[in-house]
Amino acid sequence: MHMAFKTTGVNFDIADTSHKPSRHTGGVDLTVEFASNEEAQEAFQKLSDGGIVLMALKKQSF
Repeated sequence: MHMAFKTTGVNFDIADTSHKPSRHTGGVDLTVEFASNEEAQEAFQKLSDGGIVLMALKKQSF
């Protein structure tokens, strides 16, 4: 399942997937687009506080 929407000026792209072997874990990947690198860094830091980061924030090829 894939979904894309925009709210409060932010684009969201969502896909159901897992970073582990498929076992119907209910995992979801969330992609968010920001206007600046600084905004992205700030959001990443807030979202990662107290959580488990599976993939570091870095520029992607897509």
